[in-house]
Parts: sequence; C-alpha cells; structure tokens
Amino acid sequence: MPDTIIVGGGLCGLALAKSLQERGRDFMLYEARERMGGRIFSERCQRNNLAVDLGPTWFWPDTQPRVTRLISDLGLDTFAQHDQGGILRLNTPDEKPEVMALTDIHGGARRVIGGMG
Repeated sequence: MPDTIIVGGGLCGLALAKSLQERGRDFMLYEARERMGGRIFSERCQRNNLAVDLGPTWFWPDTQPRVTRLISDLGLDTFAQHDQGGILRLNTPDEKPEVMALTDIHGGARRVIGGMG
C-alpha cells in the first residue's frame, strides 16, 4: 500500500507526484480521464498543425513564479505573447467598430512552445 494516494492528474496532482518522486516517496496517482493534465489541454489544428490551447494559454513570469519555475524545470521552451497592434471596440451594433491602438496588452505574458498540454 502506498504512503500517498493522489486523486486527479491535473497540474496540482502532477506537481505533487513530481515532488514525491524526487523525495523517493511511495505514491499512486489516479486519473479518471484517459489523459493527464486536467484542464490543461492542447489540440493540433488540422489545417496547419499548430497547437491550440483549449485550457490555460498564458503565464506571467512576474506574478507567477511557481508556474514559471515548473515550466523551466520541465525544460519547456517559451515565447513572449504578441503584444503590439490594435483591438476593435464596438460601441453600438449599428456603427463601425473603433480601432484602438494598444501596446503591452498582455502585461508580459508568455506561452509554451507547442502548447501547454
């Protein structure tokens, strides 16, 4: 019988399993789905084979040091979220949308190459 039972293979369950494994602890991880990751899920787009995140997409290194460290520990490569350009704002449905030029829209957000999954 293992010392620890982990129910759920989402980010928290997987991080706990990693920590227990590093300490040489005996554990079992149970997940109801056929895949691990919980709400973290990436799907390949059939048209261009790019990964599309259907769960969390971005992370912010300045405010999420633990997630940033986990991504680094897993050896995943990241890139800065595109942050220049404009957005369309529709004030009333009968008028043309207003173009608003913005910079630093995402506040330093980054993404994982190939998707979070």
